[in-house]
Amino acid sequence: FCDRVASVDIVRDMIGLYPEAIAKKNRRGDTPLYFAMSGACDVEVLRFMLENTDSPRELVESKNKSEENVLTYSWTLLFTKQLVAAEDHDAEEARLQKNTQLVLGATSQSDIYGSQLGKWWEKARLLLCAAYYNTTKFDDIDWSAAHAVVGTDCHSSMVNFILQIHPEDVGSIDENGNTPLHISAMRPDIVGAETTEIVIKAHPPPALVRNDNGYTPLAIACSNRAPIDTLQVFLNANPEAVAIQNNEGQTSLFISILIGCSIDVLRILLEACPDAVHIRDKNGMSPISLAWLMLTTGIEDLTNNSTKPRNRGEELRRGKSNRLTLATAKSYSSLTKDVRLWIEKIDLLLRAFYHGTVKEPLPN
Repeated sequence: FCDRVASVDIVRDMIGLYPEAIAKKNRRGDTPLYFAMSGACDVEVLRFMLENTDSPRELVESKNKSEENVLTYSWTLLFTKQLVAAEDHDAEEARLQKNTQLVLGATSQSDIYGSQLGKWWEKARLLLCAAYYNTTKFDDIDWSAAHAVVGTDCHSSMVNFILQIHPEDVGSIDENGNTPLHISAMRPDIVGAETTEIVIKAHPPPALVRNDNGYTPLAIACSNRAPIDTLQVFLNANPEAVAIQNNEGQTSLFISILIGCSIDVLRILLEACPDAVHIRDKNGMSPISLAWLMLTTGIEDLTNNSTKPRNRGEELRRGKSNRLTLATAKSYSSLTKDVRLWIEKIDLLLRAFYHGTVKEPLPN
């Protein structure tokens, strides 16, 4: 029903009889939202459905069997050739061409007004607002399209388009001092290197902006264990961000050690800014001292961002084992795997400290 010119009154009556239908999936895994987005129904139908669900974020982010949420699904349809009658072939080609031209050239909402893309955005903005803020009170919040699109699971080309038509939002900050780049750094599970690069190119200065807690986007990415390729995008844009301290005096390098990052992450941070190894936190702790502390105590993650609860008994056991290994080992080969890993990290830190580089070969 929702893929037609649906009446709000009829939808209201249907939902009143069977409210569970809003989140009900068909055999393809599509909810009624998918049909409302791809069909000709009024935006008010979509609004009413979102306003009558207990979890708008969950509903919007729910994926079908093709692993597409409703935003990605409807965005893809804009540029996918549909099966039409022979006499409608030219119109279908014109639709695809028009949508592509608008995506490439539009710089404001007014540029897409009245087009299929404009009608899609009228609906999609409700979905973004509902998903990002997990709200159905669309008229009660002063929302940012840029923050919402990078904080929701969206196709990179869609992110680029939204930033393109909302340039005023790209450098803005939310109530916690976060720019859209900060938000994207918080979601490495949905925001990869390609999207990160799009956000940085849209407005480069925020790469060095600190939020209310003093975190740069790079520091947030490190604390959320972003993959190497995403971190490298941040480093390519602003390598000096590695040495910027948060309100606790912690740099991105320090934070990475706190969460027990991989040696590969440590290496690219030190390659980008070896001087960060000299910067201590507000307690006077240096990155080298922190790494040694992590090794000798057996603690794997000293932050509150760990995906698993701390097991203090296991930490004590591991710390005792590590200290015993350090006291009795006669060669590198006799070190346990855990100790060897931390020694390799400390070796990198010492190289940066004394030689100002971790690249081979080291200077004399």
